[in-house]
Amino acid sequence: LQCNDEKDIDAAIKILNLKNAELKKEIDALKADKVGPKCICRKTSVNDWQKYQNSNGIYVDVDISDLKLTKTPYIITTLHGIGCHWMTTGASSVYQATNKGFKVYIRGTENIVLNLDSAKAKDK
Repeated sequence: LQCNDEKDIDAAIKILNLKNAELKKEIDALKADKVGPKCICRKTSVNDWQKYQNSNGIYVDVDISDLKLTKTPYIITTLHGIGCHWMTTGASSVYQATNKGFKVYIRGTENIVLNLDSAKAKDK
């Protein structure tokens, strides 16, 4: 902005105030969209998992619709248990993520067989 006289200066101040007001509205809208928990933890039980087709894989559908999110959140997943996690793949990969849910597929590598029946029996 070039200000040659008092009128130009007044006009420039009005423009800057208007821009600041617009910026404040945008910031307030962003803050409003982030109201609520910033981190939500969920866990699945062994009964939530299903065999994936005819493979050495399992999957789970995770329902987050009760959170009433307006956008798809950032999702981080991990695998918990007593051992052999390093012999699986897929635990941190999220599929079909929406604001209502997502899927995780895990596959055994090398000689690891993912046996849901055995896991369910041990969980009781």
